[in-house]
Amino acid sequence: MPTNTHETLTQLAGLLGDSATLIPGCRLPHGTDSAHQDFQDGCGCRIELTGRDNAAWELRRSDAAWYLMPLASPHDGGSDLSGMELSMTETCPHPRHFALLLHRALDTAA
Repeated sequence: MPTNTHETLTQLAGLLGDSATLIPGCRLPHGTDSAHQDFQDGCGCRIELTGRDNAAWELRRSDAAWYLMPLASPHDGGSDLSGMELSMTETCPHPRHFALLLHRALDTAA
């Protein structure tokens, strides 16, 4: 089990496979001495991933919530994809459970 946001993102990116890339961006939380300590607003890293419809997405943690935001939409003339706050509220959710939730969210967004 991950013990902080960074470990959660790292394990999740591994579970998502080739469709996901962990983009490092660790920053020190205010008042701490380790970039890998857990904190509500995430570690600064994010995951870029591709959905089934080839849309590019970004998963990140901010404001004590997990967000899935579109980076680009392959839809021509259709409505643009919009971002969403995921229902996962835990800072360090189980990576496999989180991967299932993420796949459902991507399927719903398509």
